[in-house]
Amino acid sequence: MQPTVDKKAHVMRPTPASIEPPPTEDLQAFRPKLHRYCARMIGSAIDAEDIVQEVYVIAHEKWPEDGVRNAEAWLMKIAHNKSIDHLRRLQRQRTEPIDGYDAADPEPAPYDTNETVRFALSVFLQLTPLQRSAVILKDVLDYSLAEISELLNQSTGSVKTALFRARNNLKSLAKVVEDEVPVPLERETQAVLEAYALRFRNRDIAGIQSMLRDDVRLDLVAKVRAEGKDRVAKYFGNYASLDDWSTRVGQVEGHPALHIDDGSGAPFLIVLDCRDEQVASIRDFHFARYISDSACFQELQSTHACR
Repeated sequence: MQPTVDKKAHVMRPTPASIEPPPTEDLQAFRPKLHRYCARMIGSAIDAEDIVQEVYVIAHEKWPEDGVRNAEAWLMKIAHNKSIDHLRRLQRQRTEPIDGYDAADPEPAPYDTNETVRFALSVFLQLTPLQRSAVILKDVLDYSLAEISELLNQSTGSVKTALFRARNNLKSLAKVVEDEVPVPLERETQAVLEAYALRFRNRDIAGIQSMLRDDVRLDLVAKVRAEGKDRVAKYFGNYASLDDWSTRVGQVEGHPALHIDDGSGAPFLIVLDCRDEQVASIRDFHFARYISDSACFQELQSTHACR
């Protein structure tokens, strides 16, 4: 017997025999929120998806025998810890004293959620991890101070301190990042991307397949992974009947990418890795369109479409 889900309260209530995690689809509802958090914690929408996938692996392997009362909070704590691990591996972890908060000090007004979401990921990365966590959880994901305190295992005062400093720092940091000029793609990489895009638009599946390396890897995010030219080639059949889709060419975080608008109101990205004038890997976010909430797609010729 599986746990039942209280959708409104985001609570996973254990039944007497619930020693297995709930069905995957019941936990997938939290995926966009987990990605939004991880992307801002580590400064990368692409790498954040790797962390989110790891969170679900851990959730399946380590589901407590007595069940989980609040599945969202439990998954978010795993996501937080894996994000910190990622930062430490990259030596981006910084520390800060948690004293110095004066409750009498005027607290900066919180930013509108849409405004906070629009800050570039690299802006959040300039904050210390505690500041980053506090402002993402409060101003982006709308957690209460009590919920943040419990999730981060910090006192409410410490959370307020971090939030106070983060809100003070965000806008000044954003002005610096806005002036940064993205590094253009290498000429060979851009040529491969444009050729891929042209064949994609023209439904030239055979032409696309001819561009693949023998050891090409596919990650149809949240669905399936495949490796090897023969296996990956089958994936393109799903796109053989495209009709009036808009395809733009650019980059995301330095990776060559296609921005696909299929008229649904929720565009998605396909990110490529190009080597030796061939396609070495494909990450297709057709089933993970939430990444567009965090990723900044930079169209070729300096035309930007940032979300």
